[in-house]
Amino acid sequence: MKKYLDILSDLEQKINEGQFVSGQKLPSVRNAAKLYGCSVNTITRAYAELEKQHAIYSIAQSGYYVVEKPGNRPNVTESKTIDFASSSPDPGVFPYLDFQHCLNKAVDTSKRL
Repeated sequence: MKKYLDILSDLEQKINEGQFVSGQKLPSVRNAAKLYGCSVNTITRAYAELEKQHAIYSIAQSGYYVVEKPGNRPNVTESKTIDFASSSPDPGVFPYLDFQHCLNKAVDTSKRL
């Protein structure tokens, strides 16, 4: 079995068991490479596969984060309304990262059609 598949399996298991929770930053590529005793390219490949599965997302020059699961969001925004009439909704209320993830998932899905 290829090393990146072992790492992929381990990361999936940790996410499913709650060792990495929604919104939590994953170890940097370099730190993960040291942790797993492999190259940076191997970690990059495992992270890319997790991104394809929409289990994690990346933010440029920041890192990789666990995607928020539908049932894990606290009910903080229930009392607040989002004003879509304004040119830019309140960043404290609008879930930009979730919205971006949904758009990316839709684009990936439409590529396959």
